[in-house]
Amino acid sequence: MFSLSQRVAFGAAAAVAAAYQAPIAGVFFASEIVLGEWTWGNTLPLFLSSTSGWLVSRMILGGGPLFPVAGTFHLTFSLLWSIPLALLLGIVGPAYQKLLHFAREAKRLPLPLLWGASTVAILSLFEPRVWGNGDIALTSILQPGTIWTATLGLLVFRLVATTLCVGTGTVGGVFTPTLFAGAALGLLSAHASHSHASIFLAVCGTAFLLAAVTHAPIMAAFMAVELSGQWDILPVLLPCAWLASNIARRISSSSLYGIASPEPQSEHQFPDRSLKLRLRAKTGITATMIENFRIRVFRAVAHHLNFSRAAEELLLTQPAVTQQIKALEDEFGVPLFERGGGHIALSAGGKALLPFADKMKDLSDEAAEAVANAFGHQAGELALGASQTISQYLLPNFIAGFRRANPKVKITARSGNSDEMLEALLAREIDMALIEGPEQRKDVHIEPFMEDHSVTSVSAHS
Repeated sequence: MFSLSQRVAFGAAAAVAAAYQAPIAGVFFASEIVLGEWTWGNTLPLFLSSTSGWLVSRMILGGGPLFPVAGTFHLTFSLLWSIPLALLLGIVGPAYQKLLHFAREAKRLPLPLLWGASTVAILSLFEPRVWGNGDIALTSILQPGTIWTATLGLLVFRLVATTLCVGTGTVGGVFTPTLFAGAALGLLSAHASHSHASIFLAVCGTAFLLAAVTHAPIMAAFMAVELSGQWDILPVLLPCAWLASNIARRISSSSLYGIASPEPQSEHQFPDRSLKLRLRAKTGITATMIENFRIRVFRAVAHHLNFSRAAEELLLTQPAVTQQIKALEDEFGVPLFERGGGHIALSAGGKALLPFADKMKDLSDEAAEAVANAFGHQAGELALGASQTISQYLLPNFIAGFRRANPKVKITARSGNSDEMLEALLAREIDMALIEGPEQRKDVHIEPFMEDHSVTSVSAHS
């Protein structure tokens, strides 16, 4: 059974492959952006989803790259211009995101959609290619003989239009506009450096800016070659896209999709570093309201060593978990996890932080209980585990009765066999386990709480 985040990733892989005729980029879009990590268990479903979307798109739209670039780029010294371009766009990427974020306040104005659309309409009187998501503009500048002044003017007009659309909520997408902006910056860089490889640098620009703003370098490199059909330059694009992505990541931990589609903050999510205390009514306080949210996310990932399972525990999407971890790593200035081979492990910094994160959880629980007791209420959190039979037939009534007597206590429950629940208890994942049958163990305190009578029934005629 696949989790919700996995199903979303499979759909994203198919959608990207179908929309851009880029099945390989679709796979890495799902793994790097939607899931935030590469695991072998997701490989086959992702490839099947991406290939299905690509084949359906080919049947309807026909085959071939969407933005074909004629000719072949020969591997000469002129291709070394890709390195300074990667450095440049790695720096430009965070600024590009800030620009898209700049007009967000426009939503507060009266009728933002009206004046936003009117402004774009006025711009289109001077440059019709501001309409649409940027595919026409991208196709036009990937042709030989493109004039740099026309490219610069088109870039400015499209940046204004895209910023207004994002700010007023009329955006239909920022992916293709980003591809265009990268290609335009590549062409302008070729002119500034007097390089004759202008189209090559335009293709590189699509990959490098995309990598810088999405933090997904493998997806960006494959997207550029699948869109242009220039597979020969993939060995150049992959390391340079990685370079642009890492430079951008060091400048800012936020990615393009954190701006275009912000993750809705949960009720107990606090983006700042301070510990906040909120009292509802008199004492509806829980420990999660006190605990720093990023530390809570770190603790979940550290205990699971898996972003997907941590996201399910926290009821968040996987990109949101990844973004919180990146932000926490930026705060400390060191990596907290080591990533590689589809697995993660705690770094030296993460190992040092984990004991304090666990202590913060305990202190949060104690603080919540102390404040609640001051008002004469029992409060806090109670994590229960139960065997399959108990969880199905008995636990709902137990929880209902307990909640009536202790309405301020937050209860979570999980089920499994008796051995699994005892192991979860020893790992401090739950506070109490309700199991069946006697257990002769000295490492836990076991107390009978009810008797269950079994009756054997046979046919009267047997």
